[in-house]
Amino acid sequence: MEQQIYKNSIRVIGIDSEKLYEILFISQGSDRSFYYGLCMNEDTGHYSRHKSGRVYLQPPKKYPLKKEDKPFMQFERLPLTELNHNESFPSLTLSVEGIKQDDKPYGMKEYKNKKFDGIFALDLRKFSNCISIHTYLVPDKSKIDDVLKNDLFKEGEFYLFTKTNPNLLLVAYPS
Repeated sequence: MEQQIYKNSIRVIGIDSEKLYEILFISQGSDRSFYYGLCMNEDTGHYSRHKSGRVYLQPPKKYPLKKEDKPFMQFERLPLTELNHNESFPSLTLSVEGIKQDDKPYGMKEYKNKKFDGIFALDLRKFSNCISIHTYLVPDKSKIDDVLKNDLFKEGEFYLFTKTNPNLLLVAYPS
């Protein structure tokens, strides 16, 4: 099997008055497949959306699968080359206080000045209790408004990352 080379990688970063936290990573590999997961101190597994259309939810590494086992979840969608509509990744809702527990296994990693192709920075002081993050594959930029017209997103912030194909749209809002 050919080793995957990640050509586009972004991070969602949470900022408070004292620290920066890595919340979420999204990377696109050289074969155009996407990998998406939380940046917790303890491995939580990841979601992957492959060019072929296959979607996986992989378990954490501390729960290794036997060769004959399948991932926690596996299903098919359109191949990325045929995608002509917006498609969502799993949405996240996180406690702002939980994000800041970088000394706990399920707290977020403290951001160390690393280089990424894109950073979606969120000021955690704007979110009182919880933050919801939605991620979409957007093959056609003219269809962004189809996502942003959702009433939930009126109080939110969004980030369009155009180095991937299809584009990525991230929306964060208080919940």
